[in-house]
Amino acid sequence: MSNEEKLDEIIIPQNITSQRRILGVKLRNWIEGGIAAGIVALLIRLIPFETKVGIIFTVFIAGSVLILNLLGIKGMSISETVINLVISSRTKHKYHLRSIKYVRKRKEEESDYTAKVHLNESIAEKGLRLGKEFLKEQLNKR
Repeated sequence: MSNEEKLDEIIIPQNITSQRRILGVKLRNWIEGGIAAGIVALLIRLIPFETKVGIIFTVFIAGSVLILNLLGIKGMSISETVINLVISSRTKHKYHLRSIKYVRKRKEEESDYTAKVHLNESIAEKGLRLGKEFLKEQLNKR
C-alpha cells in the first residue's frame, strides 16, 4: 500500500465505551424513567377509574413518561437538564466586553444618527419608535 491508500487509524478512548447502556440508552435514564413512571402510575391509580380504563390510562401515561425520560434532552437525562437550567438561571450575568468609553461613544454615535433619521418620520413611525423606547427603558430598569 502507498501512503495515499493508507487508512487513518482512529483511537477510541476507554471512557466512551465504559458507560453502561441497556438497549442503547444510559442506565441513568432507565432508572430516572422507571422512578418517574412509577410515581405517575401510583398517582393515577389513586383516581377511582373502572379497572380496564385505569389500566389503559396508567399504561399510556406512565409509558409516555418513561419514553420521554429515556430520550432525555440533547443527550442528557431530565434531571441533568433541570439541574443545569437551575444553575444557569442563578448565574446569569450581563458581561460587558468593551470599555465604558467605547460603549458611551457608540451610544452618542447612535443618538446622532437617530436624530437625523427622525426628521422625516410619520406620526405612526414616531409612535412606534417612542413605544419601543419606552419598552426598552422598562426592561432595562428590571
